[in-house]
Amino acid sequence: PEVGSAPILWKEVFVDAGLRMGAFGKVVVIGLVGLSFVPIAFIFWFAFIDYSSWRHQGDWWSIERWEQFGEGMNVYLRGAGAVATSLVFLAVAVRGAGVISGERDRHTLDVLLTTPLNAPTIVWGKWWGCILGMRWAWAWIFSLWVLTLAAGGVHPIMFPAAVVSIAIYASGFAWIGIFCSVQMRSTLRATMAAILMSIFFGGGYFLIFVVCCVLPLSFDLSLIHISEPTRLRRIS
Repeated sequence: PEVGSAPILWKEVFVDAGLRMGAFGKVVVIGLVGLSFVPIAFIFWFAFIDYSSWRHQGDWWSIERWEQFGEGMNVYLRGAGAVATSLVFLAVAVRGAGVISGERDRHTLDVLLTTPLNAPTIVWGKWWGCILGMRWAWAWIFSLWVLTLAAGGVHPIMFPAAVVSIAIYASGFAWIGIFCSVQMRSTLRATMAAILMSIFFGGGYFLIFVVCCVLPLSFDLSLIHISEPTRLRRIS
C-alpha cells in the first residue's frame, strides 16, 4: 500500500513487521502454534467419540454433550490462551527492543532523524508498529477465542473484555521494549533487558517476594516448631 501520512507506521507494519528470525526460529514458532490447537482434537474426542469418558447419556448432538465440550474448551482457553498471550506480550517487548537500537545498528538512525518528522512522531510510530506489526500473533490469539466462543466455552461478553485487557498489556510491554531500545547501545543488550523487565513486571516480582520473604519466614517458623518440643522436654 501507499505510504500515506504515517511513514514510520507504514515502515513498521509493512517492511519490518513481526520478528526477524531464521528458518529454525520460524519452524519453532509454526510448530508451537500448531501444537496449541492439538488439545482441541482431544477435547472433541473425549466429549463426542469416546463413550467411556461421557458423563451424560444421550446422542452426540444432545445439549449435555455440547455442554461437556464447552467446559473442556473453557479449560483449554484458560490454559492455552494464557500461555499464548504471555508469549505474544514477550514478543512485543522484544520487537520494541529493536526499533531504535536496530536503526542505530543499521546506521539508519541519523538518516531518520534528519527527516521532517519530530521525535514524538517517530517514537509513537514505532510504538504502534510494535503492536500492529504483530498481526499474525494477534490472529493466533483471536482464533483461540473464536473457537472457544463457537463451542460455547465462554460468554460472548468476555471477548470485548479480553480485547481491552490484552490491548492494555500489549501497550505496556511495547513501551518496555522501546525504553530498553532507547537506553541501550546495542540491540542484544536492549533485548536482554526487555526480556528481564518483562518477566519482572509480568509476575517475576512475586517470585522474588517468595524467595526473599515467604521462604525465610517459613524456615524460621519450622525451626520454632522443631525447637519448641526440645525446650519443653528440658523444662520438664
